[in-house]
Amino acid sequence: AEPIASITKERLEELTFPQQYAAIRDLHRSMRKQGESEPVLSGLVRAYSHLGVLTEYFMNATPKVFKARSLLYAERLLARHPNSASAFGHRAYARGLAGFHMSALADIERGRELDMGEPGASEAPDGMKILEYYCKHDSEKLVDWADKNNDEDEVDRLLAFLTIEFDRRPCRPASAGEAVRRISRAG
Repeated sequence: AEPIASITKERLEELTFPQQYAAIRDLHRSMRKQGESEPVLSGLVRAYSHLGVLTEYFMNATPKVFKARSLLYAERLLARHPNSASAFGHRAYARGLAGFHMSALADIERGRELDMGEPGASEAPDGMKILEYYCKHDSEKLVDWADKNNDEDEVDRLLAFLTIEFDRRPCRPASAGEAVRRISRAG
């Protein structure tokens, strides 16, 4: 299977509606040309998951549609690669960003088990650690991670922000504000 184009990878990393939508168009174009490859399905899972989160505040069914599509492509990926840690990781990503945290944690664990069987694998890749922190609502670890890798990944910062935003525990506004400042680019 051919890897996805570098411009598409760049679009997937920029968490804006236009870039994610453009990535989806690129990926569907690739799928029409080369079929359902692992890189294309993985990209679609990520892009639709991102759009689901980015449109969360739309007062219509848009975020649910994007999240549902992400979940469908994750299932297609796993059906094609049932013993792949990466496929379980992508399904965990779709489930986690769609709000199915317990199912996502189970997929992370299954991916970790599959990874352990592969030579040289010792623990989950960074993306799965971040997703695990998100699904466990561990704001402190996510903020620390995003702060440490501030210029590298917008997803880290987004997930950290979401755990702060939706944290139901009583907290001082100053500590939440400090956490947001730490993960922001301007911080």
